[in-house]
Amino acid sequence: MPIENFAIFDIDGTLHKTEVMSLAAYEVVMREYGRPVPDRETLFSTYGANTETILHILGIEAAFAQDFIDRITQEEGRQMARIGECYEGVLPALRRLAAEGVTLGICSMCSEPYMQVFLDCFGLRELVPFCRNESAGTDKRLVLREMVETYRPRRAVMVGDRAYDKAAAAYSGIPFVGCTYGYAPEEVSDAPILAASGAELYSAVRQALDAQRP
Repeated sequence: MPIENFAIFDIDGTLHKTEVMSLAAYEVVMREYGRPVPDRETLFSTYGANTETILHILGIEAAFAQDFIDRITQEEGRQMARIGECYEGVLPALRRLAAEGVTLGICSMCSEPYMQVFLDCFGLRELVPFCRNESAGTDKRLVLREMVETYRPRRAVMVGDRAYDKAAAAYSGIPFVGCTYGYAPEEVSDAPILAASGAELYSAVRQALDAQRP
């Protein structure tokens, strides 16, 4: 049965208030590696990037890369379960969209373990049936296009807070909702449809989907 309406979401800065748990995780792991804890601006710049870019921003040498990624993934999972938060209004918006028959998906450059912990922590495993992450490819444009081509929805929208998300939507030829409450509002503020808070997410997604009706 074809998907009528498909709303695809980024995680960090769109659904997940990442800094709450991420700052705590990096404080632990960077000290273990004898490295300075990144400031908020540096850390925020890593959200939405692929692993190679994150390692470059943090200055982690190739020799330590896999051990570091494994360790930060482990610690982020622990901190997410302990203190993780979604933006206010996001979870009710997802539940309302799903109740109205909108199929929900995630397209994120996070790791597979990170995604699984996220889905479990916030009770989204049954609500969001279609997910892709960095294991499907390191270019978000290609990962999103694979989702769209695989499921062939009649109407679709990509929702995110970074230029990566906007570029991915354009590459797949679907509308984009820019979340200006996320980590790079300047990168998405020119999107035709914006959500300034989690409370506006439902109406923004509905607007993008309903505009595609004949």
